[in-house]
Parts: sequence; C-alpha cells; structure tokens
Amino acid sequence: ERIGTSRAREIQLLNRRVPAAEAVQLGLATAIAEPDDLDGVIAGWLSTLLGNQPQASACTKRLLLSPERRAIIAAGLEAEKQSFLMRIDSAEAEAGMAQFLRSSA
Repeated sequence: ERIGTSRAREIQLLNRRVPAAEAVQLGLATAIAEPDDLDGVIAGWLSTLLGNQPQASACTKRLLLSPERRAIIAAGLEAEKQSFLMRIDSAEAEAGMAQFLRSSA
C-alpha cells in the first residue's frame, strides 16, 4: 500500500530483493545503519522517544491512524495470516523457503 500496487506486485511476483537504499527511498525503511552502528542508532531513537511526553505521543499515534484505518490494517493482516496458514505446509512453500535459504547463503 505504501509503495503502490504496481511496484508491490513487481517486487513480490518477481521475488525481487529490495536494496536498503531503495527501501528508504520507497518509504519501506526510515534509515540505513552499518551493523556496528545499529545499537547506537536504536539507542538514540529510544532516548528521543523516552524523552517525549507519553500522552502527547499517544495522541499523535491516534491522530496518525484513525480507528477506520486501524480496522483496514487489521483486516489486511488477518487475510495475510490466513493465506499464510493455508499455504505454509505445502510442498510449494517448502521449496520456496529452501530456495530462499540457498540464495541467502
């Protein structure tokens, strides 16, 4: 949804890996950090978040995602989960996971 149906279809159906810089550009990630810097980046974010006023943060989160939008997201996640559960024990899923693990090595 964030990147549009056409681009999501291309990435998913072609099983295309998205490099980190492209993920940031598409809005799928917010930052890139070197592995050795990751703990420091996260610590900085946590420090900022913990310094915020809790009620203001809660209000901001509510304003960013309306109840209607939350319901749409929840329904989409439930459909995704059900689809996953229907397919996870299939030979096709097993072959796909094996292929993923071979290509990741």
